[in-house]
Order: sequence, then C-alpha cells, then structure tokens
Amino acid sequence: MSDTSPKPPYRAGLLAFGGNVALPLSALITAPLLAQGLGAAARGEVAAVVSAYTLLVMLTSAGLADAVTYFVARRLSTFGFLGRSTLLICSATAIISIALAYLSAPALAAGSVVIEDLIRLTSWLVFPAVIVSVVRGFAAGRNQWGLIAAEKGTTALVRVGGIAFLLATGTMTAGSASMVLVLSLTAAGVPYLLLLAKEKDGGHDQTSFRELTGYASKVWLGAVAGVLLSRVDQILLAPMAGTKQLGLYAVAVNIGDVPLIIVATFVGLMLTADAKSRNDARLALTSRATSLLVFLAGSALTLSMPLWLTPLFGDEFISAMPVAAILLLAVLIQAPGSVAGAGLSARGTPHGRSNAIAFACLANVAALLLLAPGLGAIGAAVATVIGLSTNTFFNLFYLKRWHNVKVGPFFGLRRGDLTEMIKVFRR
Repeated sequence: MSDTSPKPPYRAGLLAFGGNVALPLSALITAPLLAQGLGAAARGEVAAVVSAYTLLVMLTSAGLADAVTYFVARRLSTFGFLGRSTLLICSATAIISIALAYLSAPALAAGSVVIEDLIRLTSWLVFPAVIVSVVRGFAAGRNQWGLIAAEKGTTALVRVGGIAFLLATGTMTAGSASMVLVLSLTAAGVPYLLLLAKEKDGGHDQTSFRELTGYASKVWLGAVAGVLLSRVDQILLAPMAGTKQLGLYAVAVNIGDVPLIIVATFVGLMLTADAKSRNDARLALTSRATSLLVFLAGSALTLSMPLWLTPLFGDEFISAMPVAAILLLAVLIQAPGSVAGAGLSARGTPHGRSNAIAFACLANVAALLLLAPGLGAIGAAVATVIGLSTNTFFNLFYLKRWHNVKVGPFFGLRRGDLTEMIKVFRR
C-alpha cells in the first residue's frame, strides 16, 4: 500500500531548478546571437548538426544514466562496479555510433556538404559527452544536485561565452557555432571531477552486470525514442522543407524549451525520490504543480512574444511566433506524462516509459511526414503536439495498469494544493 501523504521531496528543489534553468536560459541568450550572426538558413544547418549529435549521444549512452541513478539511489551498487561496467559498454557503443554517423550523414545533410562534414566530425566527440551523462546519473542517485547544477551551469557558460565571442570577432559560421555547442557538453564534465576524486570504491555490490544492462536495455528504447521525439523534427525538417524552415523551427524550439525547465526539475527529483519510497499522492501533486507552473510560464511567453521576438531575432524570424505558441502548448500536454514516466522508472518498470515514448515517436514521425512537407515549421510543431499527447496517454495508462495509480488526480487543482506547494518549497 502506497503512503498517501502528499509530501514531495523538494529540499533539493532550488539546486535542481537552478541547474535546469541554466541550459534553457543559455539557449535563449544564444538564440538571438545565432540568428543575427547566421540567418535562418545557416541557423538551420547548426540545428541539423546538433540534433544529429544529440541523437548519437543518446544512442551511445544506451539508457545507462537512468540505470545508474536507479541502482545508486537504491544503494544496490558501488562506484567501482558501475564505472568499469559503463566504460566497457560506452566504448563499444561509441564505435557503433561513429560508424552510424558516417553512413547516415549524406541522407541527413539534404545535399549540404557543410552539414555532412560536421555530422561526421562531431561524432568523434560523442564518447566524452556520454561519460558526462553517466556520471550525472551517479550524482543524481547520490542527490548531488549542486554538482549537477554546476555541470549545467558550465555548459551554459561555455555556450554563451563561445557564441558571443564568435559574433564579436566576426568568425561565426555554421561550423564554428556547431563546434561550440557540441564541445560545451564535454567541458561540462569538469565539476564532476570533485565527485570522482572523493568517491571511494567501498561497500558490497548487489547488482550484476546482467542486471545493469537489463535495466538499461529497458530504458534504452524509451531514451532513444525520447530524443527522437524531441529531435526527429529537427533531423528530418531540413530534407523535407529546407534549412530556412528548420532555422525558424529551431528558434521556436528555444522558446518552447523554457517551461521544460520546470518539467525537468520535477521529473529528476521524482525519479530519485520515488525509487526510495513510493508515494502515489506525492506523484499526483507533483504532476499538478508541474502543470500549473508550465501553464503560467507558457501563457506569459505566448502573450508577450509580439513585444520581444522580432526585436531580438530580426524580422526574418517573425514566422517563428505561431510555431513557438504551438510548442508551448505541447509542453503543457507533456507535463503529466513526464511525471508519470518518472514514476514508472522509479518503480522498476522503465519499459512502460520506453513503450510510451516509442508510441509517441511513431505518432510524431507519421504526423511529421504528413504535415511538414506542406506546412514546414508549423507542421512540425503540430506533429510534436500529437506525439507528446500520445506519450502522456500511454505513461498514465501503464502507471494505472501496473501500479494501480489513479490518474485523475494528475490533472487540475485540488483544494489545498497551493498551500501544500508553498509548504514543500519552504522545506
């Protein structure tokens, strides 16, 4: 029987929130700089390269970051075992990812030699980014939210500083901008050196290599599908509608990502907390709180967009405004499903979350193929709404079916919710 006392674990909330704010904030700062320095077409080339790189990183990590968080949070594995095992797995999958990049680059480049060469070049930087991802999973399992915030802050500083330098010196090209964005993920691992230096390989392992890879394999499909769900539009939009439409869409994505900091914060906290102690009421309250905050942030951005979008990005990007509004709606739809997905992973059924994301990815790709050729960026945004709606439905479906969690309380507001939210944030 689950404890029904709705007491979310937000003592680390400010640190987690601060870390999650850093990346979208850096994206907002660099977005107008990239737009001014490159224009819509070259901005689309950068988006194509970074999206392909992000997908390769996720393919290489093979769900290991979530697996490491799970076993560390439950105190079932030691640092030494996890380090040796993940290094072996990541080394093997990195080789496969590089080969995949070289083979797929011509199709993803849509005839652009610049995109093709950059996809191949950045594939050699996948392995260090994956190591950072896995160590982040270890830090999350240990509740080291300060280090995670420092990592994300480092990424943000490198991105903003690097892009600003390129613009100021007149050296910004699709290639130089792509390399700054990609290298920022590797530089971000520096704060984790503190964790690695202090970690002692003590304790007794209760996890086998087979159990680690088994959990990771259950997460893998959902992890890859999740990146596809968030990146497939940017990967496929250039071949279907051209780099200019991709450039407009990339700017809209930067704006739509702002409320995602709220979702990412709550989901990260819930994965660790629910793995330690299951609590249905806490899960539902987290969903309602997340949705409320996303609604407020999305509404503020949508209503104020006419005042700041063109002054920041230029008249060439005015068509990104309705695209961004649609993507903000998509984030609101995604919020309850993301919290439910964290609950599935924390309760030992990550394959449910993976299945939900896989179904969502299929729906998104089908809608994208149908809508993007004629509607461009608008079509890609509508496809995202369809995909994230599918994801939310199946996450809640599996949570109810396998864990008997009522899904009604995940929506709306309840009497006392605001009071409870204020209480937990004061703890």
